[in-house]
Amino acid sequence: KKVYIIHDPLSTAIYYASKNKIQKKQNLLIIDFGSSKLNVTLLEINPKNAIKIKKTGGDSYLGGIIFNNELVNDVLEFYRGEGGNKPQEQDQDYLTKMIKIEQEVKKLKEELTFKQESNIHIEAFDGQKDLNYSLKRENFDELNNAHYNRIMKLINEVVQDSEIPPNEINHIILQGDAIRVTALTKLIKDAFQDSNIIEDLYDAVAEGAAIHVAKKEIDRDRKSGSAGMPRP
Repeated sequence: KKVYIIHDPLSTAIYYASKNKIQKKQNLLIIDFGSSKLNVTLLEINPKNAIKIKKTGGDSYLGGIIFNNELVNDVLEFYRGEGGNKPQEQDQDYLTKMIKIEQEVKKLKEELTFKQESNIHIEAFDGQKDLNYSLKRENFDELNNAHYNRIMKLINEVVQDSEIPPNEINHIILQGDAIRVTALTKLIKDAFQDSNIIEDLYDAVAEGAAIHVAKKEIDRDRKSGSAGMPRP
């Protein structure tokens, strides 16, 4: 069975081109900020749906989990400051406690995308003292401001290296769960005010890859002279 390898942003561009009639050349900036990495790709699509990658960049170690780690550290330091005992690696239930904290932190982060404040409550977290932690969205942003700046720097580097002026970027497609962080999306929108922001292409990677594979299979059948012939 033939295996096809395709870049996620290219899959997204293929999906976008399949859903929109491209009447003139368009520049697409795809920002994929998942749990583990940042991928930034600038592509050009022409009216024939031919796609050309102009520049790629990002960071394989910069993803949404960075935000989680900042929160975990802040929660545990707050708990220690309130007189609680932080989990220690030698503790028998260390992993259980850390998994619990990470789950609560992930939930808190998700709630801050639509709430101004969220909280964590774990009874007798160290066996005695309850853990009660509350965080406002603005404080979350303060914790992660350096990461926001790093992300914007990497996005701007891709645009600059492509030599395409920011005002000539027609559309910006935001992907990945972490891109829903309100302050980060606002920074991107403020930096690219001339671009149309697209945030709802949730199945773009999978569907774009499927379209790519189908086209490859059709082209292969045509070359082998088997187009339209039933396969055994």
